This record gives sequence, C-alpha cells and structure tokens, in this order.
Amino acid sequence: MKVKRAVLAGVILLAVIAAVLIAVLLNRPGEPGGPVSAKIAADEFTLENSRGERLEFSSGELAGDMEAELPGEYREGEANQFELARGSDEYVFETAQERIELVLGNSEWEQAFEGSGVERAVFAPGAGLTLEGGLITGTVAVNYPAGAAYRPFRMDLCGEGALSVKTTETGVEVSGLSDIRSILASYSPAGEPEKHFSHVDIGAYSGGISIDLSGLESGRGIIITDETGAKTEISVD
Repeated sequence: MKVKRAVLAGVILLAVIAAVLIAVLLNRPGEPGGPVSAKIAADEFTLENSRGERLEFSSGELAGDMEAELPGEYREGEANQFELARGSDEYVFETAQERIELVLGNSEWEQAFEGSGVERAVFAPGAGLTLEGGLITGTVAVNYPAGAAYRPFRMDLCGEGALSVKTTETGVEVSGLSDIRSILASYSPAGEPEKHFSHVDIGAYSGGISIDLSGLESGRGIIITDETGAKTEISVD
C-alpha cells in the first residue's frame, strides 16, 4: 500500500511540474499570451516578431511564415485588421509608405502610431516603441500603466531620424524630439474619468523629456522634466 501511495504521489508531482513548465513556456515574460490584433493602414509592409517569423503584405496578399490572417476584405488605402496567432516580446514593422496607421495589441497591452515619415517601427509590448525614418510627425499612443491596454496616453510628436517613447513606473519618457512644434497630450484611462484630459499643450522640446503622470492619482497636474533637469508642472483641469 505504501508503495502504491508513493508511486501515486510521484505521478502527481511529475504532473504538477509538467503543468508549471508548460505555463512558463506559454507565458514567457514580455510575451503576452494569446493572439495579437494589428490595425495597419499601409498597402505594402513587413512585420517580424522576436522569433524571426515574418509577415509580408502587398496589396491584399499575405506571405511569409508568420501565422496571420486578414479576416475581412482588403481595402486599399485604408486601415485593415490583421490577426496574429501568437504573442511576441518584440515586433518590427517596415514600410516605404509615407503615411501610415499602426496599432498593435491585445487585452494586456496596446501601442500605436499614426502619421508620416516612419520607415521602421519597433514595438515592445507594454513597454513602448521606437520610430525610425526621416522627419517623423504624428500621434503616438502607449499604455500607462504598462500593463493596462485601455489606458492610452497619447502625444502629438515631431522628431527627425528616430523617436522613442517608453512607459516608466511613473509616466512616460520620450527621446529624439524636435522643438518645431508643441506637444499635445491626452490621457483617457478606462473607468477613471476623473483622470481624463485631452489636448493639453505641454510645450516644445528638443531631445528628451520625462513626463510624470503619478500626480493624477491625487488630482494634481503632470510634471515635465527636460534634459537640463528643469521641471515644469502643467495643470490638466
């Protein structure tokens, strides 16, 4: 009897270990589980994930080895919805099209860019994105906090060569800015209307800034810190 119990206990232990290993492999850090939706307005592009799988798209035709679908009918010159079967800890998007719209995400994260001048975009789910190209102008959206897909922080930005937008514990960091126009910021966290604000002018900056949003928790404004360390508090009432 004792032997049978020991064998049974051993089998149960092995089953538990196997379940844990499977869970770890399916939910690796930085790889949100489940499908990812992509809304893309670009008639020709490539999208590559961290496993080296590529989606190649040209005027309605899908190619490459990334498991993806275009559920609806292709609409030229408009945003089309793509379904990517698996998550990834990075997505690299490339196109020669001047103006694009690009939204990637699922129930755990969402990031977006809409504008012109981007030739290459690197998305790190929940953490931020980097844009590369010529004169980049447009609207960037990232999650704040990082793990909340329905809490987008949006900015109208301008930069040349490369722009980087990353979520931090207290807000957002931006680098590569050009000061040829002011930044307009908006925030619309789901379920917390008291924190909403839209089209707040936070000023024109060159280089990098840090945007502290933690004050919204206590009803205060946001604080901008520039490269010199100078701080500016902006009311969002």
